[in-house]
Amino acid sequence: MIDAGQFVEWAKVHGNYYGTSYGEVESKSNGDSYLLLDLDVQGAGNMKQEYPEALYVFVLPPDLRELEKRLVGREKVKDENIRMRLEIAREEIAQYSLYDYVVINDDLTRSYTVLESIIIAFQNRVSNHRQFIDKMLRSE
Repeated sequence: MIDAGQFVEWAKVHGNYYGTSYGEVESKSNGDSYLLLDLDVQGAGNMKQEYPEALYVFVLPPDLRELEKRLVGREKVKDENIRMRLEIAREEIAQYSLYDYVVINDDLTRSYTVLESIIIAFQNRVSNHRQFIDKMLRSE
């Protein structure tokens, strides 16, 4: 699929391949629903080139110490891998301008509320309502 150009984005991350196929995006995308993707910065950049009108939200930990704590807690990896992941995280955070919004994941309930608010705002952009407004203006 990589060689055939069937992926919007793909990458080898920490020794594993990840990707999003055009077919998956197109089959899940319609006017009545949303497709939520969990992408690294490289993937988001590639996706944004193909789908610039999409909504891009950067989820961040409250700080790098907390990120380190979370990495250690969820993965039983060696210290050098933690250091490498933290350095990659710094590089990715530096690319924050790729995104439209940021959610600081310091409290799950609050983070969910912020994300929900961002989605509601996105749904109500003027560009999403042009047909409705134009129809309203044409009616008597």
